[in-house]
Amino acid sequence: MAERVPLPKVVIQKDAKAHPFPYQIALQTMEFMHGAVFWFICADKAAGEFVRLPNGYGMLKANLLKEGMQEEEWESGWNYLNKHKDLFQSVVFQSVLITIRSYWDWYVNKLVEFIAFAHESTGDALMNELKKLRRITYPEILEQISITEKVCKLDLQVSEETKQNIKEMSLVRNLGLHNRWEVDQEYLNKTSKQNQWQIGDIRTFDSKELILWHRSLIDLINKTCKPVAVQYVSATKYPPEAD
Repeated sequence: MAERVPLPKVVIQKDAKAHPFPYQIALQTMEFMHGAVFWFICADKAAGEFVRLPNGYGMLKANLLKEGMQEEEWESGWNYLNKHKDLFQSVVFQSVLITIRSYWDWYVNKLVEFIAFAHESTGDALMNELKKLRRITYPEILEQISITEKVCKLDLQVSEETKQNIKEMSLVRNLGLHNRWEVDQEYLNKTSKQNQWQIGDIRTFDSKELILWHRSLIDLINKTCKPVAVQYVSATKYPPEAD
């Protein structure tokens, strides 16, 4: 049977001042983000400790060969790891960034689906606005926020600090997805860190910067879920098939 992740259960009060759905997706997204960061940190630490054990290298090799890896694949893989050690040491942080950003994409998609539903269910639906909402995964995050503010007629009060952190995170993430994490001219044209990097440099980042981006995403979730939930408190049950 295919696995599904149910939304957190909520108890809806008769005099509720906010719709529960934005809170449900916000809570689940934050759980996933926190869990992903913790998982990658623990897995990286555990892997490092394992190979330091007496015969850890030998046990790892034996297990992988037992599971089907060929001897030549092991030898070439280990050689490549050693050759590009400095680059591969960043893979854990890179993986966390890609993962938590994908959770944001899920959250904002669900949020705007709810907003569109709320507009349509009340007859307050402008075609151009709904079209922008349904294409919201294409713009960068800060534009997504701007579109949401305009459609919902809200001021989400996102701080300039959060905006700058999110902008840099998006630029770095795009380097990872499209340019092997190598700094290019487009990045230099948009970043506030021009004098720290040159074209062709690998744009690395440490746990401190990653945590800053993670916290900024959490801040955006907190800044968006409550105002939207309050704005559309009168919307009917959503999703319609929910228990």
